[in-house]
Parts: sequence; C-alpha cells; structure tokens
Amino acid sequence: MASRILLFLLFILTSLFTGYGFRRLHRRLPLTAELNIVALRQGIQHSILLFAVPTVSMGSIWILDLGRGGLGALPVIGIIHTLAGGVFAVLIGKIMGLNRSRIGALFCCGFFSNLGSLGGLAVFLLFGEERYAFVLLYKLFIEVMFYGIGFPVAKSFSPQPEHFSFSFFGILRRVFSDYFIVAALTAMVAGFVLNLAGIPRPTFYSTLNSILIPANAFFMLFAIGLGLHFGRMKYYIREALATMGIKFLLSPLVVFLTAFLLGLNVRDDLAILQVVLVLSVMPPAYTATVPPSLYDLDLDMANSCWFLSTLATALVMPLLALVLPLLG
Repeated sequence: MASRILLFLLFILTSLFTGYGFRRLHRRLPLTAELNIVALRQGIQHSILLFAVPTVSMGSIWILDLGRGGLGALPVIGIIHTLAGGVFAVLIGKIMGLNRSRIGALFCCGFFSNLGSLGGLAVFLLFGEERYAFVLLYKLFIEVMFYGIGFPVAKSFSPQPEHFSFSFFGILRRVFSDYFIVAALTAMVAGFVLNLAGIPRPTFYSTLNSILIPANAFFMLFAIGLGLHFGRMKYYIREALATMGIKFLLSPLVVFLTAFLLGLNVRDDLAILQVVLVLSVMPPAYTATVPPSLYDLDLDMANSCWFLSTLATALVMPLLALVLPLLG
C-alpha cells in the first residue's frame, strides 16, 4: 500500500513538472520552438475529455456489479462532499475577513474537487480497475453541479454579479451546452446499457483501460504544468492553508459521517468505504481556477491554493496508507 501511494505522489510531481519544464525549455528545442503552448494545453485537455475519458468510463461501468450493496450511496455522498466544501469555504472566507473577490476564489477551491484525474488515478493505483467504476458513480452528478451551481455561485462574488437561479431548465441548459459533459454522460449511459444487456466486455478492454487511466492523468497534469507560474504563491499561504483545512479535514469529516449514516459501515464489503475515503481527501480540481479567470475573482489566489493543496497531498496520502487497511 505504501509503495503504491509513493508511486501516486511521484506520478503527480513528475507529470506537473514535466509540463512546466517543457514550457520553459520548448523554444530551445528544434521541433517545438514555434509551438503555441496555449493551443497545445487546450488540445490535450479537449482530446482527453472528449475521447479518452468517455472510453474509460464506458468500459468501467460495463463490468460494474450493479447488484452490489452500497452503490446507491455513492452519488449522494459525492453531492454532499461538493456542497460541504463550498459552504465551508464561504464561511471560512468571511471569518478570515477576505474581500468578495477572494471569498469567491476560496469558494471555487472548496467546491471543485479533483475526483476525476487524481481521484480516479489514486483509486486505480491502489485498488485496480474493478473499483474505478465507484469513482464514476461518486461523481455522477458532480459535473452537473459544477456548471449548474459552482459557476453561478462563483459569478455572484464577481465585481459585476448577476442574478442566477437554480431552475431545473436553467441548469439543464447550462449542462447540456457543454459537449464535454455530454460526452461523459453518453459514455456512462452506454456502459449501463451494455451492462444491463449482459453483453460481455471484450478482453482487450482491461488492457486498454490500464493504459488509458494513468495516461489520462499524466497528460491532464502535464497540460496543467504547461500553465504553471510560481511568482505570487508566497502571498497566499494563509488562504492555501485554509483550502487544505477544508479539503483534507472538514470535508472528509462530513463525507465519512454521511457514509456511516448511509450504512456503509455495516456493509459486508467495505471496499466502497475505502474508495470514499480516498476521494474525500482529493485537492481542488484545476476547474477551480476557471471561474476566477472568467468572473474577475482573485485568480492568483485560486492558482496558488490549487497548486499548494495539490502538493500537500504528499503529506496526506501517507496517512491513507495507515488508515485504509483498517477498513477491510
């Protein structure tokens, strides 16, 4: 267990700093001197979200044991996890006396969690593909919440806030206008249909997913590394520590309490609870830096909190190596 967690941490650092190093050095290389880094970063992210992630999602849902107890609790826990992070961030931001721009940025860091690339990779490395589908169920409604709740709330903290509503059709319109979400949901529906139809999954799919899951995470982190800038992080240590307190302490406590109340503590198989624990301590998603950029919030703060919290997983993950074996 400890060796796999160390591998996870090395994977994160290697992926990020490979991207960062490439951005710094690419102009000295003969084949990449004229490369547009912004276009490269966006191209990598779009390709992964449109093609690679849906392929993995469909294959994982295809072989999921739908009769397994406790699966229905996963989407509920994911929803509560996301909402709790946002609420804690706003409350702590007000207690710290932050201005609206910084409270909005802190909200983004608390609300958006890296359940996909980092959470999925961690579960895959620790437990294998058979539990990767648990991640998909956990985040089943998360993308909907990101665009239907997270972005509008973040916008309400901008210098020019606009009224927003949580109307059903308004949320649907925001969600289904994003083709990344449409691709992900389509793949999951296809996986459920194939599963329920009893069609055997091709044997090559296991090998394919074992390649795509770490490859997705590497290239997503590489793309993030292409855009890293370290200049102003030292000015946001206090806010970064607040983000870590939310992501690594307060939100996990709420998640675990919810899991126990939903009965995961008495299931015959506690494998689901192990996955929930791993996902509960994921740092902010890179998506947390998007609303600050769009809505004139404190982008430097959001970038700093995201990066420093991601690095702080180096302290959190070894603790998981001690706790996870206690859960079965």
